[in-house]
Amino acid sequence: MILGMRLQEEGDSPIEEQRVAIQFNEIFEIGETEGSWSFGWHEQKGGGRDVPFTAEDVQTGLGAVREEGARCVFLSFPSNYAGISEPLIESGFTEAGSLKDYYADGIDELHYAYNFNQKLLASNPNEI
Repeated sequence: MILGMRLQEEGDSPIEEQRVAIQFNEIFEIGETEGSWSFGWHEQKGGGRDVPFTAEDVQTGLGAVREEGARCVFLSFPSNYAGISEPLIESGFTEAGSLKDYYADGIDELHYAYNFNQKLLASNPNEI
């Protein structure tokens, strides 16, 4: 073993994607920021859905933080949760990066961002 390095072994199996239902349960302003918000969430047991959440769920959260004066929203999820990206991208989020092996070897933390100002400019380009 070499400290600080992860050596792949022959018997290592690939990380399996997990199908989870996610429920957004709060909105909060990110500490020490001005207008940056996030959604609290938890895994919903027995959700019975094929997707973790829908674009409509995301739009509900975006509406709530918009009312609070949010400039942007940041969300993060484990990389082994299946179907996370699709409803976020559909709702206007962009992929903002990742932290490699954050949760465990092979399970990264994926980051997504939504910028209200950018969306406003894109919908009203003549009002710059």
